[in-house]
Amino acid sequence: MNNENEAEEIMARVRTHLESANNMHKLNYLNEDKFFGYNTGTVIITITVTPRDIGNICNCNFEIAKFLGYHHKEVIGKNVRTLMPKILQDNHDSFLQNYFETAKAKILEQKRLIVAKDKDGYLVIGNVLVKAIPNLKRNLTFVGFLRKLDDHDPFLQPPSQYSRLDYHIMLTDTEGQIYGFTRNCWETFGFKPPFFFNQFGDPEQQIRMEFIVKSLKDASFLQTPEIRKEGVFCSLDTGVVMENAPRELLSKDEQELMLNISGSYNINLQLEELSFWNGRINLRIFKIIKHSRIIRSQNAFDVVGGMAGGPALSFDS
Repeated sequence: MNNENEAEEIMARVRTHLESANNMHKLNYLNEDKFFGYNTGTVIITITVTPRDIGNICNCNFEIAKFLGYHHKEVIGKNVRTLMPKILQDNHDSFLQNYFETAKAKILEQKRLIVAKDKDGYLVIGNVLVKAIPNLKRNLTFVGFLRKLDDHDPFLQPPSQYSRLDYHIMLTDTEGQIYGFTRNCWETFGFKPPFFFNQFGDPEQQIRMEFIVKSLKDASFLQTPEIRKEGVFCSLDTGVVMENAPRELLSKDEQELMLNISGSYNINLQLEELSFWNGRINLRIFKIIKHSRIIRSQNAFDVVGGMAGGPALSFDS
């Protein structure tokens, strides 16, 4: 039996398990079944765990194209780490290996927030539910149910005074090193993954949040839960990013976009902290709401001018 057929059988067993009223009642699983239903845009991924094969994807449904931009065949055979920011990739195998050896894990059988990475390197925030299915041929199979957060999810609901504005999300470690951001950070601020990370996802320019948001030096913001939730009014400057932007990575259209959006912005900045794998990894999620633009960044003009091989373009303020 080949991997695809075997994975299909496993997925069929999972469906039977989820559709069993007795099992759903026993596991207090009814709400999760509705949330991750098969007609709700849920991504279903099966991965294997053996002593020699840790975390390889053996099957995936078509919904991953909407969630992360991959054709389902692109991820089959790859390690599930591919779908994560680098800071999570480095610890995922050890988590799976630990579960394989101890059969203990706190993340199973419950809906949790997930930070994923799409095909272009942007963050996608969603929910995940993971089940472990014993399998004699492969020792153990994990089945993950993933669903992107919609605009009505509480995590994406800003304070009432900003109810009509969207969050821009950036992910850092506890030291402020940036490990990812959502796609709208490119559309609004001109942040693109290759400006920050190399082909392996490692931070290449060592750009920290405090370099682009000066208010992060205020310790009260990082230590007071009430302020984290409501946010602080401060400014975000794209200059340090533009100084390090590899010029050859920008198309003509992207050059024009950078000219139009680069500069400093008045923002509301909120902070949430996430802990993974029993506190082994602690991350910060910064939620940014753009108010207005302050100035244009001359750095963006320098980048575009250098790429074009001529003088930098200029616009009226």
